[in-house]
Amino acid sequence: MRVSGPILVLFLTLTAGSAAQWSQVPEINNLVCDKTNDQQALCAIPDGYGGTFVVWEDSRNSANGVDLYAQRLSASGATVWNASGIEICGGEGAQRRPSLAPDGAGGVIV
Repeated sequence: MRVSGPILVLFLTLTAGSAAQWSQVPEINNLVCDKTNDQQALCAIPDGYGGTFVVWEDSRNSANGVDLYAQRLSASGATVWNASGIEICGGEGAQRRPSLAPDGAGGVIV
């Protein structure tokens, strides 16, 4: 069987572009947050586009207590927001026990 040039090039282009960034090694996880201190009580929900919203308790600003931070991972496993996540709820005192619900428009309610 002979494969023509344009079909082979198209196949190679499609397969090269679909390479995911999700780690295939169990000992190497995808980055959700690059900050130190204690990140705990993780909660996640699909974003409806193959990716994931993740929210967690974070004590990086421990003088204020525990705050809530979030990250969005794309369908390929790449972080969509900045590498340390975005602050969802800060302020004085502890912000605890996050839960998530889809907003019906491609976003999430925390």
